[in-house]
Amino acid sequence: MKDPLAIFTIVQNEPVWLPIWIKHYRNQVEVAHLYILDHDSEGPGAELLRELKRAGVNVVPVHRRVSFDHTWLAQTVEHFQRFLLASYEAVLFNEVDEIIATAPGSGYRDLGEYAARVLDDRHKFVRCTGYEVVHKPEEEPPIDWTAPVLGQRGWWYGSEKYSKPLLSRIPLSWRKGFHKTTNVRTRARQIDSDLLLIHLHKLDFDYCVKRHQETASRNWMRTDGAAGRQNRVSDPDELRAWFSRSIDDEKREARLVPIPSDVQRII
Repeated sequence: MKDPLAIFTIVQNEPVWLPIWIKHYRNQVEVAHLYILDHDSEGPGAELLRELKRAGVNVVPVHRRVSFDHTWLAQTVEHFQRFLLASYEAVLFNEVDEIIATAPGSGYRDLGEYAARVLDDRHKFVRCTGYEVVHKPEEEPPIDWTAPVLGQRGWWYGSEKYSKPLLSRIPLSWRKGFHKTTNVRTRARQIDSDLLLIHLHKLDFDYCVKRHQETASRNWMRTDGAAGRQNRVSDPDELRAWFSRSIDDEKREARLVPIPSDVQRII
């Protein structure tokens, strides 16, 4: 008999995002059903993974000489999703700066109950409803990482790009960035408003500058081209301009709206 739901991510040196990820998802499933693919983490990130492993989280080492090879990344995630589906009814993958949660008022206790009630032979996977949280440095202070983070931010915008197909009971093959699949058709009408994807990449301007400076210094896969190019933008002025634009269409202003107070309590 299969277990109901596994949740996994893949990281390389994520001592800030990973604790937030763990804190959220250990409230969704038992830690024995959480999996982290460790892509050659070092320093504080590696020490955090050792602590999590001692706490019962499954830490699985993976290796690739370069840090950003999006083809390898997608293939690695696909293979591990297939591996987990041999033992679980459903599998949820998401990147470490993404929080997936049932919408307040949807009636679902947690992601496990959502997966059990929604996924069946007809609805084999789900597209989340994506939102991008945006820090407004001129109005909001830097994040206090010791406190719940989402209540410290007031603005987000809806993003079809981040309405990703990530929860599934069948093997999925993703395009770069995991925004769409290649083996099943994903349509806008498949997006479920009861399942939120909260993208935290722009949660804090100062940390974003620091993180981009670190990731820009890594060994990038030259053939990746524009894939993940935002992670190589480390100039503060360029990042400030990027913060004010929509990722869906960087030629127009993002339509920022207030984050509902019940959503702010999620993390």
